[in-house]
Amino acid sequence: MTLRESIIYSLNEYRNARIKRREAFGPDLVDTIGDIGKATYESARDTAQKLNNLFLINFNPHLILLWRRLISFGQILNPKLNKLVNLYRKSLTQHQT
Repeated sequence: MTLRESIIYSLNEYRNARIKRREAFGPDLVDTIGDIGKATYESARDTAQKLNNLFLINFNPHLILLWRRLISFGQILNPKLNKLVNLYRKSLTQHQT
């Protein structure tokens, strides 16, 4: 048996022994902590999903409006920036000659 197989076998044996012990004597501190951790994780996940949905429902129209305004601002600003870039390029070519 390779080392990897030996480790997997040992972990499976340990898991099976814990299951049998739990069936015979009930949960211990490790089981209780695991259950609390699982419940905490699920609660935090559900809360995060609810907040995400609320954010999307309440703020998505505002984000869309902001995005449209930024696009229109960019469309206004782009020709002006192109003119400035062209002027700068012309001034560079004039100084090089």
